[in-house]
Amino acid sequence: MTDFLLCIGRYVVEMAALALIGGLGAFIGIRLRRHKDAKADTTKE
Repeated sequence: MTDFLLCIGRYVVEMAALALIGGLGAFIGIRLRRHKDAKADTTKE
């Protein structure tokens, strides 16, 4: 029973870490895109 709980715990920790990395990547990507778009708008005018 203990091995089963440790396996599930490890799975939960790994999934949380991967979700955090993915969310951070999406957040950074959105911010970089907005910065790029804003920069293009100012040089366009």
